[in-house]
Order: sequence, then C-alpha cells, then structure tokens
Amino acid sequence: MATARVHVSIIPDKGGIVVYDLHAGRILHSITDYLVFLSYKLAKNWSTVEQAGWRISRFYSFLLLNGQSILDIDDATLVEYRSRELTLVKKDRSFRGSDRAVRSTVNQKLSAILNWIAWMQSLGLVSQFTIGPSNARVTASSVGRHRMGLAPIPGDAISSPLYLSGAGDAGSGPFVSESIYRAALEHIVRTAKSDYKAQRDSLFLDVSRYAGFRRGSTHSLTIDQFCQDLLLRWQEDTFSVTPKVQKLGYENSFEIPTDLALRVSDFIEGPRRALVKRLGVGVSITRDQVFLSMRTGRPVSARSMTSALRPAMRAAGGKKGKVIHAIRGLFASNVVLDEAIHRRDAGLDTSTVSIALATAWKLGQKDPDSMVPYVAQELSNIARRSLAKRRRDEE
Repeated sequence: MATARVHVSIIPDKGGIVVYDLHAGRILHSITDYLVFLSYKLAKNWSTVEQAGWRISRFYSFLLLNGQSILDIDDATLVEYRSRELTLVKKDRSFRGSDRAVRSTVNQKLSAILNWIAWMQSLGLVSQFTIGPSNARVTASSVGRHRMGLAPIPGDAISSPLYLSGAGDAGSGPFVSESIYRAALEHIVRTAKSDYKAQRDSLFLDVSRYAGFRRGSTHSLTIDQFCQDLLLRWQEDTFSVTPKVQKLGYENSFEIPTDLALRVSDFIEGPRRALVKRLGVGVSITRDQVFLSMRTGRPVSARSMTSALRPAMRAAGGKKGKVIHAIRGLFASNVVLDEAIHRRDAGLDTSTVSIALATAWKLGQKDPDSMVPYVAQELSNIARRSLAKRRRDEE
C-alpha cells in the first residue's frame, strides 16, 4: 500500500516490515521500528499492524508535503490534519452517511498517530515534552488503571481533547436491536434456496448473537468441538468452546449456552452430514469445519458468510456496515446490562471500570482497560434506550 510518497510493505509469512520514503529513497525507521514494536512486543496481528502503518504513513506524508518533520508535530498540526481527514472521509464513496461513523474513523486515525508519538517519545526520538497531559506540544494522557492522567507510554489507551466529540477514540461500533435480529432470521428462513442454507446461515448468526464470537472465530469452529454424545449427557447450562481462530492469536475458552451448542451439534449431524454425503467429499475437503459451502463442501469463507447474511440484515432494517460485528454488539450490550443489574442487585461496585473488569473475558478481551470506553458507551446507550422506552410507554 502507498500514500502520497510513503510506501508500507508488510509480508506476514516472512515477518517482513519496511516503510519507505519513495521521494527521498530511504527507509523510515521511525515508522518501521514502531510497526515491528507493535508486532513483536505488543503481539498485534498483521492486519492491525498494517492498518497502523497506513494511518501513520498517511500523516507522515502530510507532514512532508507541508515541509514539516516529526519534530514539528503539535496540537495545531494534528487539528489541521484532523480537519483534512474529516473532509476526505465524508467524500469517500464508502461513507455511510453517519456523522458519528465519520468521527469515529477520524478518531481511530488520531489514536494510531498519538500512540506512535508516545512510542517515539519513550525512545527519545522526539522531545520529552512532545506528548503529555500539560505543558506538551501534543495534549494527551494515559487512561490506564495505574497511569490515569499521566503522559502516555507505548501500549497505553490514550485520552486527548484532540479526539472529535460524539464518537470516542475507538467508536461505539454498529448496533442492532433485537427486533432487527429477529427479522433478519425470518428473512433468512423465508428466502433460503435450501433447508441447509437456511439452517447454516441462521446458525452462523445465532453464534454471534448468543456466544458473542467474532466472524473469524465462528468460521473456524470444527465438528470435534461439539460431540453430540457428550452434549446429550451435559447437565450444565453452559458448554466450553475454544475457537481455533481468535483476535491476536488468543486461545481463550468461552462458556456458551448449552442449547446453542446442541443446535450446532444437531446441524452437524443433520443438514451438514447430509450435504457431505450428497457431495461425496471427505475431511481433506471439509477440513472438519462446521460451516460448509453447499456447492463445493469446502469451508465457506468468513467473507462469503458476511455476504450471505447481508441481504437479510438490510431487509430487516439494519444499517449498512459490519453484519456480524453488529450482531455481536447486541450480545455485548446484553452482557454489560446483565453484569450491571447483577452488581446492582448484589450491592457490588457498579462503576464503569468494575463492569469492564467483569465482562472483558466474556467478550474475548484480555486487557480490561480497552473495555472501559466501550462499557461507558454501552451503559450510556442502555440508559438512553431505557429512557426512550419509558417515554413511549407514558404516551
């Protein structure tokens, strides 16, 4: 990928990372080394590293084209860049019409840049007064549990007045209501060209809704994880599953509803088994994965599953966006709500930080700090929806 004059080259299979200034004909070590840090020190996955590389390099090109260097970065520079990106994102053909989504996108770009600046400051590549909560060229502070209000260091979650209001540094993500989810399921069943496709697509949606798995995790599920003999004897309300693909290579086990696990098992023993028999394919083709293409018997790709589910979500009234991520947002909202009610009824601490600590593992997050902005937003959303419902009931 390339910006106006900076090229980012990442080769995951060989672990290669290099950022190159095409005009000057030199490697940009300040960015290259930071991406190596993200990959090998913070264990970020390659897509995250590549995205950070693109965002930082785009800003670096902006500096160069304006005759500036990293030593010139300050609040005014970032405000100018923020305004430029805000305009460009709105003009982009993928713009979905949501001002909140645009602000979230720009804030994510700022977040990548601020983290890069914090890393440079930690190594002395820029002045020690470059980034900090006060008396610094760039105003920002850490929001980590033990570093709240201090100058950010590499790996910190960062708060800054530079972020656009009404979005958050990571955005709130898409959200769908229970009614939209139900309508999407009805559309899948009503329009599917076969019983296999109806059951496969609705089950894929339900795994996100009731287990909270990301698209890649659901796609990676295999038949050996849902032994029917074991599940028929299972007495607990939940069943442990460890998706083979998880964010950042985690190997977390999740407790999912036992009735959901039984549904997966019934699908494996019923429609999936019939499909495999009809197509005459073996393990070398199916790779023992749960969700298969009804045409080839090969594992259906995560992208193809999203494409298959998108018409149902749009027909149900869902906005254009990430299909599975939106359904997972419904699961996450319920997790936060259940935890908040439990803690309130048990007389426990109901602060945002406490709820984040209690819910992080259920949502596949190892760092509770990263959940704090999300939980705060979800609690706000829950309160707003509750107030709107009360007003409707009173009318």
